Amino acid sequence: MPDPTDGGEKLCYEFRGSYRGRTYLCYISAATGRQEQLLQVVEEDTGLEAV
Repeated sequence: MPDPTDGGEKLCYEFRGSYRGRTYLCYISAATGRQEQLLQVVEEDTGLEAV
């Protein structure tokens, strides 16, 4: 997955889940097992967007 902070890429596992009616994407580093990013999925007029 691209890392927006430094422009590099990291190999990650992607998990999708829901909490209180909202959908989230969680990215876990394949190298360290640590959480890299947690994004909320938002529905827009043009489609789905992760913020």
